[in-house]
Amino acid sequence: MAVNIQKPAFNLRDKLNSLDYKKIPYDKMPHGTLVQTQLVTREADTSSTSTAWMDINDMKFTCKFEDSTLLITANYSMGGNNGSAYRLGLDVDDDIDGTASGRRQLTRTGLHRINSGSDALQSRATFMFWYKPRAWRMTRYWLKGENANSTRVWYHTYAGQTRSYFMIQEFRGIINGIGDGGENWNLGAL
Repeated sequence: MAVNIQKPAFNLRDKLNSLDYKKIPYDKMPHGTLVQTQLVTREADTSSTSTAWMDINDMKFTCKFEDSTLLITANYSMGGNNGSAYRLGLDVDDDIDGTASGRRQLTRTGLHRINSGSDALQSRATFMFWYKPRAWRMTRYWLKGENANSTRVWYHTYAGQTRSYFMIQEFRGIINGIGDGGENWNLGAL
């Protein structure tokens, strides 16, 4: 007795087309993939003679994955009077949903001095920080500045002639162990 077996026709092109995504679903992205970028631009001048920390820009950001790593970057058109000095810092508040952690400082730069024969010297300042967030819910981030003395510091200068940027990029997974969320850091007498 002969057994007749028939297989359905297999069309390789149809199979490949069914697997080809016009947009890769988030769950198919490998670790290390850039998932999303959010950007805030500043064109309006902002300056201070106060020595208190001052919020420069802020952004709300929600991660797509629990295990994401963030690259937080600022590139600003800074300026200052001769002899002025400033620090840049980054704050986070992941208490938006009421988990009682509140706003806290993630990091800050060292002191940058402006020693120039001309006042209002303009330069670009770039600040980058890798961060492993505590949670993937909506979180608010602040870029802030501190004036080290009472001379004027511009956290953005030359108004609409130039732009300053505050950007957060999410990468899927932990990248080479970067970022532990700051929970185990000894920040000393910040």
